[in-house]
Amino acid sequence: MKPAFITGLPRSRTYWFVQYLRACGIPAHHELMNGIPCRESFYSRMREGCVDSDCGLIMSDFQREFPGAPCVIIHRNIGDVWSSLDEFNAKVGLGRPCINKLAAMRRRLETLDGLHVAFHDINKRIEEIHNYLGSGVEFNRGLADKMVLENHQVDPVEYRIDMDSVRYWAA
Repeated sequence: MKPAFITGLPRSRTYWFVQYLRACGIPAHHELMNGIPCRESFYSRMREGCVDSDCGLIMSDFQREFPGAPCVIIHRNIGDVWSSLDEFNAKVGLGRPCINKLAAMRRRLETLDGLHVAFHDINKRIEEIHNYLGSGVEFNRGLADKMVLENHQVDPVEYRIDMDSVRYWAA
């Protein structure tokens, strides 16, 4: 499989997509950049062929490194993102989100090339998104419907963030 990407603001269902893609047998990672403190290591992993589903992608130059690679960009209401992220951050011991940083991230998302999908349209566009990523794996409607009902989300108890890689990528 060639590299493919899914990105959006935090709490925009990137984790859910990794769980879905893995259940389909597609190699996928959630926040592959988390814990990788240099661009070359990240790009080397991506050259192996997988999907990286990561809100942090907007901090990289992934589209220059992988021109033409499929990229799904999820757009979620910034107020909803802030509320969900604030609740999540409290559970993992992080501070309150900065609305100005989220707004800057949203502006960057709007400049990316790829398939732009509104958050509220994801469920009715899962097959389109699946096929767009170009994995060669046939879409499984039953699995997609089951996972929509289960609504998998990152477990705040198990979530770990590598602050060194955050500082590196945000610089």
